[in-house]
Amino acid sequence: MAAATQQAENFSSVAWSYFIDVREDTSEEFAKQQELYSKYAKTYDEWASEEEYSGPKAVATKILKLYSNEKNIKILDYGCGTGATSDLLSEHGYQNIDGLDPCKEIIDVARSKGKMQKLYQLKSGDDDSVIPSQEYDVVCSSGVLFCSASHPGYECLTDIIRYVKPGGHIIIAHRQVDSCIESRHVTDLAFLDNDVKQGKIKVEAKEVIDRWRRPANTLEGEDIIKGELLIIQVL
Repeated sequence: MAAATQQAENFSSVAWSYFIDVREDTSEEFAKQQELYSKYAKTYDEWASEEEYSGPKAVATKILKLYSNEKNIKILDYGCGTGATSDLLSEHGYQNIDGLDPCKEIIDVARSKGKMQKLYQLKSGDDDSVIPSQEYDVVCSSGVLFCSASHPGYECLTDIIRYVKPGGHIIIAHRQVDSCIESRHVTDLAFLDNDVKQGKIKVEAKEVIDRWRRPANTLEGEDIIKGELLIIQVL
């Protein structure tokens, strides 16, 4: 356990150097991050526990509230990582859960848990024709959007909307946007607003997550990091 904890601390330290460094070449940043996730895939859950990362719990809690009596709904976890959200949902009887993530080693960890049915190794912008249209009642995502310059923002909603059945939901949790990517977040709001204006979606709620995770190091200060939860209905 001590070795795993040390590796978790190492992941936090190295990840921070990537996530705050907004490079012009996001493809380079993405490649470096994938190397990082691959290296620490087996101890990622340990890191999440050490940092008191609450994104998956916030998402799972919202799904439980919206679909408490519909345990057979189909769910896609967009950027599923090691499957933390499906771990929580499966405890409450949800079994029709698929996952999508670009990192093979991370997906291998998720697959080993046996909680998800299908796992797609894809990143935003890839050819996603393998995923049928209007296949899911819910697409959820935790800790993926706006994590860094090379992580997706609201531009990926165009793809995600296609996956969701009319009347279904998109549930997105991410840390509150900081100065590193604030300008990009403002730009990305145009994607969200445009989908609303075109009658594709309705934003049902935006909620603050008071305890997203602990600060990773002194550069993040001493206060608990807050998050945001966005609940969208597909029309």
